[in-house]
Amino acid sequence: MSKPNAIYQLRIRLTDLQPPIWRRVLVEDCTLLKFHKIIQVSMGWDNLRMWLFKIEGKEYGDDVMDDAFEREFITTRKSKLSRFIELGTERFWYTYGFEDNWIHAIDVENTVKADPKVKYPICIDGKRACPPEGCGGSSGYENFLDALSNPEDTDHELTGIYEEFDSEAFDLDAVNRKLAMVR
Repeated sequence: MSKPNAIYQLRIRLTDLQPPIWRRVLVEDCTLLKFHKIIQVSMGWDNLRMWLFKIEGKEYGDDVMDDAFEREFITTRKSKLSRFIELGTERFWYTYGFEDNWIHAIDVENTVKADPKVKYPICIDGKRACPPEGCGGSSGYENFLDALSNPEDTDHELTGIYEEFDSEAFDLDAVNRKLAMVR
């Protein structure tokens, strides 16, 4: 039971990377499935890999994925953010891509009153570009950045695809245009 017009201010940060890659979002109460979609858009992922939330020691995932991979999750289709936030959860975890193991820390920063002029969800701040899909997790991403900074290096298979990749880039307006389409 969320407070009427309550908006959650959440900070999403990829762990194990320096300098940090993060986003700050404002979201209405929603299911964890919808919040997964918000994370995907906010961070810049392509939603191509398996994922899960870990909250208070329990795993929440997509029950379609659960059927296919026989991993036992609590469904995200019915679990709402308010359930955890109102019980005092201040931090929880989102893992994307079990092979690459992109772990995101989700910090509950605040609960604010909804602004009737704002369409939620909305990203209000962030830093740095999301790593490319399939680059091999944190260590693979560091190798990828090293290869990009050295034009003589042809060892990394993603460098040709992402020659124009700018690790410092973050386009808040582009993220919010995409977030406006999240259902």
